[in-house]
Amino acid sequence: MSLLTHEAVASVAAELLSRTVVLVATATRIPATDYKGSGGLVTLRVPRPRTAQFQSSRGATIDLVDADESGVTVSLRLAYDGALISDEEMDLDVVDYSAQVVAPQTAAVADLCERELAGALGGVVPTFSGPIEQALLACREALTMANCPQAGRFLAASPSVITAILGDEHLSDLLVRDQTAGQPSALRDALLGKIFGLSVIESAALPDGVAYAYHKSALAFASFAPSVPAGIGSSATSGGLALAVVKGYAPDRLSTLSIVSSYIGASIVTDSEPGSDESPGEPETLRVIALELGSS
Repeated sequence: MSLLTHEAVASVAAELLSRTVVLVATATRIPATDYKGSGGLVTLRVPRPRTAQFQSSRGATIDLVDADESGVTVSLRLAYDGALISDEEMDLDVVDYSAQVVAPQTAAVADLCERELAGALGGVVPTFSGPIEQALLACREALTMANCPQAGRFLAASPSVITAILGDEHLSDLLVRDQTAGQPSALRDALLGKIFGLSVIESAALPDGVAYAYHKSALAFASFAPSVPAGIGSSATSGGLALAVVKGYAPDRLSTLSIVSSYIGASIVTDSEPGSDESPGEPETLRVIALELGSS
């Protein structure tokens, strides 16, 4: 029989976290190498749009345009769940510490991750409303006009929007099971299907009556594991999500201290319309389209 080490508990918690989050699974992750020394502000580099040209004639001088990027900043905050388990509970009630204590704590952190990303989406003002099918078609068109690739398009919808889709006989018939390989298990389980090229997922973290059509590149999500004291905790990463698990002791409370934590942050990725050398283009949200239910 092998002992359950801090490293093993942290690994189980990180894997559970990656299997639980749904909205986060649809976002672009910022590499962990960008976090150290960032002061809590990490940046996702976004290339500015470029326009190709024809050479005016054979051998003619061509125009050279500097490579340019814009940055989307994500602010990290410490998400945590802390618990005290008395000696009596630890001795008499807890049979599996990982399952009974760490798993619910990890689920709480996962829920906060989802709400953080839902909050970022909530900053996008709904563009379309009215009959659900017309709104979905308008979102599909807007994503195509924004040059979003066909792969990696999602529709994250509140339960009431999902009910409207499933309650529409024509739309429910159009839903087809997404067979995309390699999807994270949480995302795979949450997918209702694909409609008009959008992989449809449901999230109770979104505002009632609202849905967001977007490409994976439109959302930036950061996750970084806090440092832990040697001997009483460990950190782990799974599916691009990182967290730390600390198990200590509070002698003044005769209790075991259990903390699950992660630095997290989310932001919408904006695009810049082409500008001039003197005046760069203004940032616009082009790859996230919000819709709200309206009357038929």
